[in-house]
Amino acid sequence: MTTCRICYEPGNLISVCHCTGSCVGVHFDCIQKWIMVSKRTRCEICHHLYIYPGLKFPLTVNQVRNKNSIVLSFIIGCIHGLTLWIDSNLGITNVWIYLVSCLLFNATLITILYSLYRLSLSFRKSALYFYMGVVIGNMPGHMFSEKISWYIGACYAFNTFCMCIYLTMDTCIFSHLREPTHQNNIVVDDENQNR
Repeated sequence: MTTCRICYEPGNLISVCHCTGSCVGVHFDCIQKWIMVSKRTRCEICHHLYIYPGLKFPLTVNQVRNKNSIVLSFIIGCIHGLTLWIDSNLGITNVWIYLVSCLLFNATLITILYSLYRLSLSFRKSALYFYMGVVIGNMPGHMFSEKISWYIGACYAFNTFCMCIYLTMDTCIFSHLREPTHQNNIVVDDENQNR
C-alpha cells in the first residue's frame, strides 16, 4: 500500500514532482504545509519544482518588495490627490502651487521607481497604482464640484505625462529586468543533458 512520504498515512495521494517509487505520493495538505514551513519550491529528493494546481508558495524577497512599493506608491498618490482637492477647496488658483505639488510627489515616486530599478524589479504596477491613488485621493473634488478646474486638469495631464514616461521606460528600457515566474525557474543540469 502506497503511503504519503510525509505523514506515512494512506489516502488520496498526488504527485507534485518527478519522484518515483515509494516517494511518489503525498497528501495535498501535507506538501502544502511542508512548502510553507521549509520555504522550498523544489523537491529535496529529485530537485524538480513542485508543480500541482492549487499549491501556494511563500513570497520571495523581491515579491514582498514589489508589493510594498505598490502599497507605498498608492498611498503617496492618494495623499497627492487629497492635497490637490484641499488646495482647490481653499480657493487657491496659483498654478505654481499645483505644479510644485506635482513635481514633489512625482519626485517621491521616481525615488521608489529608482529603488525598484536598482533591485532589478519592474515598476509598472507602482506607477499605475500611484496614478490610481491620485484619482481616488482627488475623488471628493469630483463628487462635490460641478466641474474640474483647469489647474486640476493640468495636474492630471502632467501626472499622466509622467506616468507615460515611466511606463515607456519600463517597457522599452528595463523590460530585461523582469523577475522570472515560478514555472520558469527550472535549472537544466548540463551533466545529465550531455549523457
